[in-house]
Amino acid sequence: MNRRFILWLIGLSLIMTLPLWAILAFKWPISTDLIFYATSLNAFSQQFWAGEIYPRWLMNTNAGFGSPVFVFYSPLPFYAMSFFEFLSPLDPHGFGRIFIGLMLSVMLAGITCYRWLALETDVKTVEKGALIYAGFPYLLLHMYGGFAVAQLWGIALFPLLLEASHDVAHKGWRSLPKLALAYSLLSATHLPSLLMFAAVPCLYVLVFSPDGKKIILTLLATASALLGIALAAICILPALLNKDYIASEHFLDGNLVYAKDFLDTWSQLGLVSVVLPLILLYLELPKATRRLQLTKPVRFWIAVEAVFLFMALPLSKPLWDALPPLQHLQFPFRFFLAMLPGTVFIALQFLPQVKSRHLYRNVFVIGLVCAVVYGDSTAFYVKETPIADLLHNHLLARPEYQTRWMENAHADFRLHVPEHFLQMKPASVTDGSGNVTIVSQDARNIQLHADITSPQATILLRRFYFPRWVAGANNFIIAEHDALLSLRLPRGSHDVNLSQPWFSGERESAAISIGAFLLWLTLAMWAMRPQRMA
Repeated sequence: MNRRFILWLIGLSLIMTLPLWAILAFKWPISTDLIFYATSLNAFSQQFWAGEIYPRWLMNTNAGFGSPVFVFYSPLPFYAMSFFEFLSPLDPHGFGRIFIGLMLSVMLAGITCYRWLALETDVKTVEKGALIYAGFPYLLLHMYGGFAVAQLWGIALFPLLLEASHDVAHKGWRSLPKLALAYSLLSATHLPSLLMFAAVPCLYVLVFSPDGKKIILTLLATASALLGIALAAICILPALLNKDYIASEHFLDGNLVYAKDFLDTWSQLGLVSVVLPLILLYLELPKATRRLQLTKPVRFWIAVEAVFLFMALPLSKPLWDALPPLQHLQFPFRFFLAMLPGTVFIALQFLPQVKSRHLYRNVFVIGLVCAVVYGDSTAFYVKETPIADLLHNHLLARPEYQTRWMENAHADFRLHVPEHFLQMKPASVTDGSGNVTIVSQDARNIQLHADITSPQATILLRRFYFPRWVAGANNFIIAEHDALLSLRLPRGSHDVNLSQPWFSGERESAAISIGAFLLWLTLAMWAMRPQRMA
């Protein structure tokens, strides 16, 4: 990987994102996706740099009532973008730091793809393939239409999995720690991408391992994948065990119903930009060389592409219906993104034999122009007014992360804050008499002082309720009250320390991840031992 390639990669990341900065200079984003990512990043970064290692409950979102976003959302890209928190005075809403995250995804994709292709093809085409992958025209739609920073980071990690699976197939068990680490990174980045792509590296090992070692290496690769997922259990298990506490049906309703999105606009563009170029390149091959180009690796990737294409088309609907976990992918067009590694690999084998060597360059330019026009007209607006409430109150504009109790109490914070919530004090006494003062608080701790003059009183806190709060050694009743956290106190003067030490599954998942890390570290050290000479 030489300096010239790195400079090309930096230039590509700038070319792909400069129009976003230009639009943002004179327009306000109206995309709820961008607002969600930016607001979440702002809160995550602030809490991380305040000393919270894993910010799960975003304290300052939803007008200070909070949200459990990172109980469910994979955090790795947000950790990376948090290192740009020093730019927050210039970027108070977080939009610029999300754009930096998009730039980083382009560079990461180029680097990982270069490393993978360097194992699979000749040096002359490695740089071209890595740049095609990082700047693939279809990705522009997701940059300018969905600002899908986590998804783009997931795509950037696909080649890392493929590099590791190549090493397992050709070098043996000593490469298993690399494969486990790659699975772990993808698990902590974007779970839908993991769900789509998880089987491909293991299939690669099965197909390309030496005869006589196929089964054992495939079993070891599968075990390594499970170890990698266990390493990321600290991200995954709490999401699974807390899903009943949020309005999770919103992941599968309205515009998110997978059955509505077969052959939608994004899928049609996927067919045009991902599938059609491969067909055209194959048809342009000299007839005498077509069969010669269908080498074993090309046939493997054609088979993988065919499966992913099937999953993106209405023909696969019975399979989606039969497998509920698939439905949480929400959008069949995601499978076009999973096709990108295979598409680039196959294209690289065809391009030297055809005249259309500038096909992807031309499509990239057309795609960039179209993406800029699309983003300018659908994701940005001249006035701040439509999103003023969202930005001022740090609203997430997403129904999926409303708690179950918010939904039951009709506390809809997606677009604005109901007036009676805005007027709430940090703590107030209800169902009794007395006064209460908040001494200090952070995402998981609230220290308060209360003087209760009635036999019993309820303290209502300006924080949405979520389970697992405790009141130290006191046997006070902690409960949900109209979607809010509340505390029942008897007569007297009380200094109360409320805390939420663990979300459901958080302690268990930490133990699993630590155990998996110790196992991974042992395996890695064992793999690094010098080989004995025969």
